[in-house]
Amino acid sequence: MKKPLITAFIAIVLLIPFTIVFFYIWFAIGMISASSAHSIKLPWVNQYKTSINSKFPVIKDINIYDKQGRVRFDFNVPYNMTLDQCKDVAKVTKDFITNTNNMKNLLDDKSIEQNNICLTFNLKKNTYIFECPIFVQTKDPTDNPNTTEENNYKIWYLQVNDAPVIELEF
Repeated sequence: MKKPLITAFIAIVLLIPFTIVFFYIWFAIGMISASSAHSIKLPWVNQYKTSINSKFPVIKDINIYDKQGRVRFDFNVPYNMTLDQCKDVAKVTKDFITNTNNMKNLLDDKSIEQNNICLTFNLKKNTYIFECPIFVQTKDPTDNPNTTEENNYKIWYLQVNDAPVIELEF
């Protein structure tokens, strides 16, 4: 009588920690997978690359991917590319997004109308990052400062290396 009870007790004592460890590992793998970059394989990606390469032949390659809901464009460009040329690429990207997709979501996810956009240009001495968030703070100072409005790809933010962020309107 005692032997099966002891065996069951030992099995439970060993099974509970194993189950807890298994679920922690499973959760960690899921979190790592969810926060990693995912390549976007939608028709607009090839259209965009063709459009950009025809207008800016100096761009060697473009890596377009989704990372936590933000559509990222990493440009492989020559080191002598200027900030004005990068701004031109950002303007063309904005025009492409608003014209091709009618300012709709760039991903298959239909839960939001607009995506956060991030364009990165890594040059030898400088890194230019153009970001376009979904929501921006309201301009009217009499309003609640925590109130936001939908951006609709109008306001972009430029950061050069570690310098303060500059607001741009395209």
